[in-house]
Amino acid sequence: MSKFQPFLAYSASAGSGKTFALSVRYISLLFMGEPSSAILAATFTNKAAAEMRQRVVDSLRDLTRDEAFLVAICDQTGFSREELLAKQPEVLSRFLSSGSYIVTLDSFFASILRSASLEIGLEPDFVTKEQQAETLEREFLDELQANGLLSSLVSLAMDIEDKRFSKIFGLMQEFYKIDPLLPQPTQREGVLAQQEERIETLRARMIKALTEAGAAKRCMGQFETKSIKALFVKSLFEKESLGEHSWFKKSINDEIEALYQALKEALLQWVELREALVLKHLFETYD
Repeated sequence: MSKFQPFLAYSASAGSGKTFALSVRYISLLFMGEPSSAILAATFTNKAAAEMRQRVVDSLRDLTRDEAFLVAICDQTGFSREELLAKQPEVLSRFLSSGSYIVTLDSFFASILRSASLEIGLEPDFVTKEQQAETLEREFLDELQANGLLSSLVSLAMDIEDKRFSKIFGLMQEFYKIDPLLPQPTQREGVLAQQEERIETLRARMIKALTEAGAAKRCMGQFETKSIKALFVKSLFEKESLGEHSWFKKSINDEIEALYQALKEALLQWVELREALVLKHLFETYD
């Protein structure tokens, strides 16, 4: 039977196990079905927030590492040890794939200000900085320069299409929070350019085939984009077959359909290669 109390005030002195108790309550809520995006865990310091976040991640990865912690969660949720271990992979997956709010009080209130920034006369992208943050940013850049990695930082800014240093530095800080869970980057650079050449070849062959089939100009226009990215985001490629699109029903033939399928597959591979390249630049900068 669950002993979870919906409303609970916990008062304790420093070093008496508040992080343990709060982590048990937080993880119990996750196992009871609450999404992490609906749970606010706010502390006074970045250190306390980082400790709790690490405790949650470590516990979700391996519940059996701390028997007392596991027993406390069983007690709170009413689930048996076996039931918790069975639910663990799904709960961990939900936690990692959704937003979580294990934050400091100042960052929480800053998020409230940001959500109402226009109403109170603030710029939506305002930032609050402390001297310590500025020092960290400067040390971060110095470290990149010393290791010859400033070019990776520039490449990363181009990859994510955001040149604000504060955005990238914030991303590095988020990486630090989940460092034990980060995968090893794959080395797939060098083939992206070849894949883009293949897409351009397929695109040209498609336009030629449509022209020879007497297709309307608007059909060719679907493939005459300014960039591969613009081509990829077209809803045209959501179809199982090009013949499902009303514009192409009169001109579709085996060659055009084969080119469509090849182009759709090539675009999916292109996205995977781009993601791998972004991750490479991310990990180069982070490491």
